[in-house]
Amino acid sequence: MNRKTLILAMCLVLVFASILSIPVAATPTLATSRATPTPPIADRPRQCQLITCGAGTGLERGRSVLGIAPTYRLPQNCPEGNTIEWDGTSWVCSRSAETSPHDHWGESWSGDSDTGLSLIGPIGLYSDGDIRGVWGRSDDGYGVYGGSGTSDGVYGSSSEGNGVYGYSDDGYGVYGESGRGSPYAIYSQGDMHATGDITCDGTQSAVVETQDHDRRTLYAVESPGVWFEDFGHAQLDGSTPGQAVVVVEPVFAQTVNLSEEYHVFLTPLGDCGLYVAEKSSASFILRAVGGETCSVAFDYRIVARRLGYEDMRLEPIEAP
Repeated sequence: MNRKTLILAMCLVLVFASILSIPVAATPTLATSRATPTPPIADRPRQCQLITCGAGTGLERGRSVLGIAPTYRLPQNCPEGNTIEWDGTSWVCSRSAETSPHDHWGESWSGDSDTGLSLIGPIGLYSDGDIRGVWGRSDDGYGVYGGSGTSDGVYGSSSEGNGVYGYSDDGYGVYGESGRGSPYAIYSQGDMHATGDITCDGTQSAVVETQDHDRRTLYAVESPGVWFEDFGHAQLDGSTPGQAVVVVEPVFAQTVNLSEEYHVFLTPLGDCGLYVAEKSSASFILRAVGGETCSVAFDYRIVARRLGYEDMRLEPIEAP
């Protein structure tokens, strides 16, 4: 076979190989050159890549314009720290990986150890829910326990509901304890309300700012029974010399039981002795001692049992 015949045969092999997509090994005796084939469109590198975008009628980059259909409307009010992501059916607000590295939504954890879930970081656990941000339950321990070396162990905030809510069937709904460095186990910056009884092993007191003596403590007067008291000022009736009828203030009268025994203490503001002649559920009558016809002013103090608590006196209580 001469050289021309060999070259012709090799050309025919190359033609059939390109048609049938048969790989051809390199031939050491004949050097051939072919242009690099153009890759399919799917394999070509992208000419335009959309990195970030904002909401609008269209997104433009170079000479390419991307329109967003109304059904794919971008969220307009994502909270701070959220990004816009496609969840498969729509665009939604989502916490970024930088602020929320844990992608375990809807999952639960349990363990044989004392700790079911432990998270460590600047924000150990972040939760944002429509009903409960954090909900904890325990059959024999703490439903939610928080600790901190320099700040708040547990911090709760709410614009309309309860910042922190605690409930217990057989224990403490909320328990606070302070060490030697803090004088308060529970501190409230605002009003407090309790639906139920309040007890304490120490004193009940008010802290009052004085003009010349800083802040001072004033202590509540305690009683073995549940008593309410009121104060007033009156004068012996001029139409009936030596006598006065005092009507119990109507609002106060509805907080106590005046059908049971109550007490009236008098302070005459002049040289005339006074005593309580009669008492009723609406008023009491005062007279001057010895039937004198003096007309003197006086102060009085009325003390009556709270309505609904008439029988309570030195009730026993178990230690907490």
